[in-house]
Amino acid sequence: MRISNSEGVVLVNYLVSQKIDLSHVKKKCQATIQEFRLDKDIFVKAGTRLRRHYTCPFFTDHQLGCSIPPEFKPLGCLAFNPTEPLGKGQTCKSIAYPEFKDGEKLEIPLMILKALENILRVF
Repeated sequence: MRISNSEGVVLVNYLVSQKIDLSHVKKKCQATIQEFRLDKDIFVKAGTRLRRHYTCPFFTDHQLGCSIPPEFKPLGCLAFNPTEPLGKGQTCKSIAYPEFKDGEKLEIPLMILKALENILRVF
């Protein structure tokens, strides 16, 4: 799942409003990036990045799954409705709507780190 910068900012603002430990969020994002090698671009053809499969840092193993409330989730996460159980790092697909362009899109942990850097610069 990739999210836009504005979706990343909404997520980080939610975390700040809930007084979530941002250093813990940053560590979880960094661990996810490292485990699934999300910081390494793999191109399948000129200018086309390979979509990576990874487990979102906000996913929890308990019954609720995602720890982010629906009103703060990225659109792709809201549209995702699995038809079968998924294991760690398996495919998470949703329909892409090309008319909804919002600039650069990155995997959730990469965009969260980018949004955290911008917000922490303000403080």
